[in-house]
Amino acid sequence: MYSIIDYIIRLSFCEKLNIYDTRINYIKENYNENVKKDILDICKTKKYTPFVAKLLINLDLDINYWSKVKEHYFSRNNEIIVFLNKFFTKTATSNINDIFVYENFGALLFSRTDISLFGSGDVDLLTPINNYQVICKIFSELDFLETKNQNFFKLL
Repeated sequence: MYSIIDYIIRLSFCEKLNIYDTRINYIKENYNENVKKDILDICKTKKYTPFVAKLLINLDLDINYWSKVKEHYFSRNNEIIVFLNKFFTKTATSNINDIFVYENFGALLFSRTDISLFGSGDVDLLTPINNYQVICKIFSELDFLETKNQNFFKLL
């Protein structure tokens, strides 16, 4: 037997909801503040929060709270896009044309889906190693700091 938390997590990743799905009624009948607290605890470690927020808004549950959560991710991710536009403008003027956004944020951008659904805090870029020094300089110009982290450099 699944719990309400299991149902919420599982349904959060469904592209379309079936209104006849019995799990939806179960969620609507059993959602409360304790469930919200448990969901938030799980979501923090799994980065599910934006998906859960979208589901619960669609189910008309605790809309005031979950709309603010969804708006937070939407605003944050739009700031990332604004930054990436500045960054790629600088790479283009430095004749670096072989750098790409990939992994989760790249997939989200490519899919043209709801930008608020990116819950991770990092954006992965891929470029040949010979661009490393120029890329570091560009990040520095954009107020990022370079820190040594294990066997690679991470820009924060």
